[in-house]
Amino acid sequence: MVKYPYFTGGNFSIHRLQFTIYNFLSKYTRLAKTAPGASRVGWLDELQQQAQFEAMLTLNFAAGDSALDVGCGVGDLLPLLTAGGFNGSYTGVDLLPAFIAEAQTRFADYPNAQFIVGNAARLALSPHDFVFASGLFDYKIKDSRTHWETMVAELFGLARKALVWNGYSQEPAGRDDMWAVDAAHVAALCQRLSPFWQLRSDYAPGHYTAFLFKRDYWLTPALQTLIGHLFLNRVSPAALKTNPQSIAQRYDVTMQQLNLVTEG
Repeated sequence: MVKYPYFTGGNFSIHRLQFTIYNFLSKYTRLAKTAPGASRVGWLDELQQQAQFEAMLTLNFAAGDSALDVGCGVGDLLPLLTAGGFNGSYTGVDLLPAFIAEAQTRFADYPNAQFIVGNAARLALSPHDFVFASGLFDYKIKDSRTHWETMVAELFGLARKALVWNGYSQEPAGRDDMWAVDAAHVAALCQRLSPFWQLRSDYAPGHYTAFLFKRDYWLTPALQTLIGHLFLNRVSPAALKTNPQSIAQRYDVTMQQLNLVTEG
């Protein structure tokens, strides 16, 4: 059964909200009926979808973690999450009822997965350990920049451990319906929201993936020990760059944590 949770207040007027939802529903309904493969849920092609998903899934999951997938489409992220070690509860949210119905049929044998129809900006969503928003900001709407900044802040508020989202840093050629934001503005938004963040743009030209971490997830006791040893010169900063895998294994930290220390 498709679930329709109640709506709450927000920062957008009802008229603007209705106009935005209408535009999105019209666009994605048209894509769902006419476009092939991953294009039907808004991606340019399967390669773009795969590259964006793989860039996002560099996190360490613990048993019982929960995930919120905003703009989930037909649930394509879920199999990659489980393949990456995720075994907790998953909630997918999308505006298009047809996508949600398809996802529910497709993942009927996933006992911990639920799919919800609605606008995440207006739904009363509960906090999750990880929040993902892949492709959520790809299409232009009225006040795209304000919508992006507001939504990222609200979604980060729903994340107990981390928010991960992606987008375009350069508008695709010939696609004036796509919205892009340069890396400097993405970094500035991250810095306003958390001191623990990472920005990737090394995997596909014109794309980025941003990670916002909550303090307790990123600054683990193991990482605090490593930082302390760096401060006391028990670990050479040069060793972080020349032999990072060995350092990560010795201190039981992830490569992502190590990269953030190195970049910092």
